[in-house]
Amino acid sequence: MSAAYLYGLMRCDTLGTRLARRPIEGAFGPVQALALEGAVLAMTPHDGHPVPQRRRYLTAHARVLEALMTHGPVLPFRFGHVVRDTTRLATMVGRATPQIDRNFARIEGHAEVGLRVEFDRAAALGATLEAMPDLARQRDALAARGGGGRLAQIDLR
Repeated sequence: MSAAYLYGLMRCDTLGTRLARRPIEGAFGPVQALALEGAVLAMTPHDGHPVPQRRRYLTAHARVLEALMTHGPVLPFRFGHVVRDTTRLATMVGRATPQIDRNFARIEGHAEVGLRVEFDRAAALGATLEAMPDLARQRDALAARGGGGRLAQIDLR
């Protein structure tokens, strides 16, 4: 295999078998497991082109990482990470095995979670302005001048 979109490294020797039984659909097809020295790479074949930062790709990346966490600790790759040569990647991972081992030891028993908070914008702004009187004064000064320029509007230190 040549190019691949990377999701993460794992220590799950049975990941390939598990993915065959219960596939995880990634942004570019079903996630596959590639056994490397001391780790398993969760990836999908890819054409090697850069991945656009679009919501559907970002969401798919996060969804795959969450699904992988059910199989054990994951050292995730950043969104959009594509490698054109998995053989060279395998060599790099092999050389970095001591560092990878330390990283797995550090994250064992932990998980990364995303949190989305929804709130009433008017109430949040009111509470912020009440807690930060200087910000309220700057807002009032801008409003008195008709809003000011764009830089003045964002320079609310």
